[in-house]
Amino acid sequence: MMVESANKNDYEKIVSIMQEGQDFHCSLRPDLYKIIGCSAYLKKRIFNKLVKRNMIWIARDKEIMGFVICRKKKSTKSLFMKSYKSLVIDFISVSEKYKQHGVATELINYVFERARKEKYEKVELQVCANNTAAIKLYNKLRFSEKSINLEKCV
Repeated sequence: MMVESANKNDYEKIVSIMQEGQDFHCSLRPDLYKIIGCSAYLKKRIFNKLVKRNMIWIARDKEIMGFVICRKKKSTKSLFMKSYKSLVIDFISVSEKYKQHGVATELINYVFERARKEKYEKVELQVCANNTAAIKLYNKLRFSEKSINLEKCV
């Protein structure tokens, strides 16, 4: 398995894997996530911009096994906050048939490598509180909880 930059020809397979991830999130949080076709979410022109900016990476063996989409974040210094530069994982998804094969670990390690190379101070992500498999992976990769989002339906 190798991790590499996505190219324009990878769009259909990535949307297919993204759909699996979206469907999973809908099952975890039906109160939050919409049942949508992911091609409506990740339009081809947005995908092409991510490819051009080199912000979408894929794990590939004979086929695409999973992908990660990142964005650059630079917080500005304020009276209360220090400035910092981070790479944010906006979406990571692994094809159902490749789960539990180390694909997500490889993708995240690649993000760490890119972040170090490009002088980012940290890698950030958010995860649903009941996505226990993802939380277990993130803990194994030494992510630490830095903030907690709470909600109450009214």
